[in-house]
Amino acid sequence: MLDLNNPQDFEKVSNDFDALALLFDTFAKNVSQQAKEAAITVTLQSRPDTGHCPGFSTLFAGYDLHFVFAPRLYAGVSVSGKACLKGRVKCYLEREYPKGERVFLNAFTFDVKGVTDREAFGRSGYLQVDEVADARFLLNPALALSLCQY
Repeated sequence: MLDLNNPQDFEKVSNDFDALALLFDTFAKNVSQQAKEAAITVTLQSRPDTGHCPGFSTLFAGYDLHFVFAPRLYAGVSVSGKACLKGRVKCYLEREYPKGERVFLNAFTFDVKGVTDREAFGRSGYLQVDEVADARFLLNPALALSLCQY
C-alpha cells in the first residue's frame, strides 16, 4: 500500500502528478489542433500558478462539453502492488434547459506513460493520450453521447 508518510512515496505521487498533467496538456492541445478540421470550438483553460491545463471546453453542434483533468489514486494496480496515481479525464455536458445542470457523459484513465484504458482502433494496444492521431478517438465518444442526451 502507498504510504504517504514515506517521503519517497509522497515524492513519487507528486512526480507522477506532474507527468500526468503534462500528458493532459498535450491531449488538450492535440484536441484543439484537430478540432479546427471538425468544426469544433475548443477553449483551453490554464492555471496561472502552474501553467497546466486543468480542463477544456468544446462546443459542437450546439452542445457545450467540459473535459476535466482529475487524477485519482488507484489501489493495487502498479507492478509493485502499491497504489498509483493515474490521470482521469471526465466529460460533462452543460445543459441550460430546462434547468442548468452538468450531466456526466464518460471518462477515461491514463498512466504516466500516456497509455489509456481505451482500446485502439485498427491496431493492437491502447490509445495514447499524448498522440495527435488518438486525440479524436478519445474525444468522439463524448461528442456522440452528447447528441443522444436530449
